[in-house]
Amino acid sequence: MDIQFPKLFITGMGRSGTHWLLHLLLQHPQTVGLQTESKLYSVFGDYLGTSSLPTGSGGKMTQIKHKLKRYFEQRFPVPSSQEEAWFSMLDDYNAFEAGTRLKAFVTNDALVEMINRARNEHEALSKAVQSIIDQILVQFYSSQTTDHSKTLVEKTPRHLFYLPHIFDHFSDAKAIILVRDVVGYCESLTALSKQGISWSPSETFQQIQLWKDAAQYTQKLMQSSLYNGKILLVKMENLRHALSHEMQQILDFASLDSSADILQHIVSKSKEINRSKEEAQLPLSQELKETMLSETKRERQFLGYA
Repeated sequence: MDIQFPKLFITGMGRSGTHWLLHLLLQHPQTVGLQTESKLYSVFGDYLGTSSLPTGSGGKMTQIKHKLKRYFEQRFPVPSSQEEAWFSMLDDYNAFEAGTRLKAFVTNDALVEMINRARNEHEALSKAVQSIIDQILVQFYSSQTTDHSKTLVEKTPRHLFYLPHIFDHFSDAKAIILVRDVVGYCESLTALSKQGISWSPSETFQQIQLWKDAAQYTQKLMQSSLYNGKILLVKMENLRHALSHEMQQILDFASLDSSADILQHIVSKSKEINRSKEEAQLPLSQELKETMLSETKRERQFLGYA
């Protein structure tokens, strides 16, 4: 399938400004995308052959994480047949609310048609799944523009862990990894948890582990020569305090026009976009902050926070 158009994936840590950056980039005249994350690889990525998820950082947290992993595997076993795998993917798709996530990119009927076609054309599950990913991106892109010079911008933080798959298949793809210092990250997750947001962990050790997983995997990717020139690391703090400078770098990295008038237009929309999704933070005790800084010292040093 012909998928020759520029692709930019916004990934990284949750609560690090990925939503904000997506909306900023969609102000550019040479980009297309939807104002929501697709979770494309969250639905299909685990069937592409190998897992890109990190194994943990050792010690007590890893032991707890392995127990949680066994618990979830018992409740949600990996499908043992291709038929079960397809049903599992459709179940994940159908769990999204109408008009959100992957449902904003492809309709149920279109997805079922894609699955049936892929099953007939490909014996291997991984190849069939990759063909569906291709079809979804091409169909969505074609619905937005006929100008194949425009860049498709997709945002899903957890796609960080699928970047090796993305780069292996899409030779023209680039990715931005957004990060945030651990204290602000955990304060934001704590506030979400208090609001009853189900995906946000309430326990400090779980929050730290999520941060470390993302930080360690970011380091792994950044240190690999395979991805030279394909990844740009952006700190949320820099985006907040030096937006014009950071956006200039981002546009140049993505090979998008960064002329003064375009840059000024994007920056002028920043406050309006930021207000549309204001962040709640719950300040943590000094003791908890010190624990976080101690537990994440090595990762913070690599990311330039220490």
